Amino acid sequence: MIFESDQLTYRNIARGLLFLNGRVLLAQDKNQGHYFPPGGGVDFGEPIESALQRELLEELGWRTEVKRFVGCLEHSWKGKKNNFETNFYFVLEVLDGDVKNPVSKESHLNFEWVELTRLTSLKIFPEDLLPKLIHQAAKASSEQSFLFFNPHMTFNYLTCVLLDGLGLKGQSCVASGGKRTFQ
Repeated sequence: MIFESDQLTYRNIARGLLFLNGRVLLAQDKNQGHYFPPGGGVDFGEPIESALQRELLEELGWRTEVKRFVGCLEHSWKGKKNNFETNFYFVLEVLDGDVKNPVSKESHLNFEWVELTRLTSLKIFPEDLLPKLIHQAAKASSEQSFLFFNPHMTFNYLTCVLLDGLGLKGQSCVASGGKRTFQ
């Protein structure tokens, strides 16, 4: 879902975490040089998991299965407008495709397998929290999820509604807006 005005852009983004031999698959923006997990915008009315599968098919030509939700990160930056996004992270399994040699189907992206130990040396956003979430997801059991929110942001109502839809009953998260337990 994207909301835009003259001064603000807000997006919900589905991101996939794929792991292989101590590495995580990351996309790199060829123009700006920063790294991020594959995925993209969630269209209005589209389930987050479906958006993620669609994005991996568009970006890499891979059919995937969403294994589990692992976390949510908010991120903002100032450009021509104030930009704000809520990223939902899932561990994925590739059902078909050349996993060892990812080739981008989109001209503005490169994909590479990155050693987990290199994450903090890359230009990756949000730089303070994303490497932590990736490390936790790589070593977590299939039952665990981690909700990290930027302490400088407000835990917004829309994010709360979206997380409720992911089946997080009994789990809690802490953010600048206070603690929230999903019923």
